[in-house]
Amino acid sequence: MGSQLPNIMTLIEYLKSQASKNTQIGDLAKDAINDRELPHKVSEDEIISYLEYKTSIRGTTGVFKELMRDYKNQKESIADPTNLEINFKPMKSEQWSYLKEHFASDKAITVGKPGQIYRVFGINTKCSQALRFDIYTTRDLDELSILPVSRIYKGELTKEVSLKEAIEALESLIFDHNRQPREPNFSEMMEYLRSQI
Repeated sequence: MGSQLPNIMTLIEYLKSQASKNTQIGDLAKDAINDRELPHKVSEDEIISYLEYKTSIRGTTGVFKELMRDYKNQKESIADPTNLEINFKPMKSEQWSYLKEHFASDKAITVGKPGQIYRVFGINTKCSQALRFDIYTTRDLDELSILPVSRIYKGELTKEVSLKEAIEALESLIFDHNRQPREPNFSEMMEYLRSQI
């Protein structure tokens, strides 16, 4: 089975999760992650010390203290695994890597006729969230969407299956020369689903 959803973010992950916010904390986080001198491969205490120094020079110590208070609060509390704001807020270019590592699927939903499936959802039944894969999409894997299972349309062509059944169904897809799955997306999706068994 794949790894479980994380409960606590590291300080660097937390900074990344705040960087897109249009707030003083967001601005500080954005400055920090864009700072080429920010030490990454050191202890968290050393990162905090570096940020304290930088914010004291820039006169943003108050904002930094607020950011650290919020970070410590999330670190001390048990994160709600359905809270996407906490658990799934990597930078856009890292989203697929992050999801592969942290979004555990234990079921699947396929959409399409047998041999003609065009969409697959990796389902995390623990938090009722789904990772959506469109087989013929032109989008990159870093643009995958996560949605509540309750928002998946359950129609005639929608079938809830085990991961093994989903993989078998996908391996038996029939592609015509005019309509091929996007690579490497399809291979990556298959590798992800296999890793969850």
